[in-house]
Amino acid sequence: MEIDRPNLNVDELTAYASAKHMAGVPDSEIQEDIVRMLKNDGWKEAAILPMISEVSRRAKGVAETKGSPKSPPKAPQDPTATIMAQLVQLLSPITARLEAIEQREPQSSVPLHTPESHSDPVTTTAYLERPQKKRLPDLERFDGDRSNYLGWKYECEGKLEYDLHLYPTEDAKKRYILSRTKEKANQVLLPWILENRLSSVEELWEHLDTQFLDVHRQKRALNKLRHLKQGRRLVRDYVSEFNQLRVESGQEFSKSVLREMFSEGLSTELQRLMLRTPKHISFKEYTEEAIEILDDLYRINLNSRSQERTSQHAHGISHQKSARTPSPPERMDWEPTKVSRAGTRDLRLNSN
Repeated sequence: MEIDRPNLNVDELTAYASAKHMAGVPDSEIQEDIVRMLKNDGWKEAAILPMISEVSRRAKGVAETKGSPKSPPKAPQDPTATIMAQLVQLLSPITARLEAIEQREPQSSVPLHTPESHSDPVTTTAYLERPQKKRLPDLERFDGDRSNYLGWKYECEGKLEYDLHLYPTEDAKKRYILSRTKEKANQVLLPWILENRLSSVEELWEHLDTQFLDVHRQKRALNKLRHLKQGRRLVRDYVSEFNQLRVESGQEFSKSVLREMFSEGLSTELQRLMLRTPKHISFKEYTEEAIEILDDLYRINLNSRSQERTSQHAHGISHQKSARTPSPPERMDWEPTKVSRAGTRDLRLNSN
């Protein structure tokens, strides 16, 4: 008889587990065999654990009913022959199914469980399927150009902070920073690291700041920051340049000082509207508030201009219609008057 798609059930597995238990096979080995068979039979991980629990419960009940394999049978003449007969009887219903499973899906060479590991199969699968944290791409290598140093430094610090699990120690951080240098920068940093192996990352940055930080650029940025104005441009552009100069200046400003410097550069109308901004918010929130207010003003002005153009267009059409409609002509009297006829007759008599 041809066997259809194999599908192990709890009765067959209970018989298999009971027979193995009576033969003295350890419970852990029995469980591993059942897990392997269920996996090969196409069972999902979420259903394997409940099945194993049910099989274990039933097999335990069978063992208590028939007695422990270690206790002598009540009236057997040949214990070995009796056990073998029981095994053959219990295993015969699932022998064909197990053979069909092995033919359909070959057994994996990697064991599902090892004696050293007793982890839950569902937990193990969930761990393997857990998405790994993405890492930031590596920075371009710094060649010693002072105009690019400050941006490279901040990007490098961000990389080390985000991928902290990859560079957990001070030595690992210093090695990574060194790997992102070349030419002049590498020639400056490598000897310093070799001579200061016990130094910290903070000391490394102090050394690089001394070598590559443009002090005059900082002064120029600070001076420009103090005199920066919004002018006729959008607040977003003003905020972008303000933050860039703030970073390039290398100065640490308090929140109140930053707000005052930023507010002085805004347009007069926007300064008045920003007076009601709460004092406790951060500088970033303060700049975002300025951008939002200016966006609202822009929408209001845009709607006002649109309504004004619509009104002017409607008024122009009305004026054109009134100009094109001519007024009715006045009625003219074409009948000559009697005075005119008399005057004409008198002229003729005089001429004769």
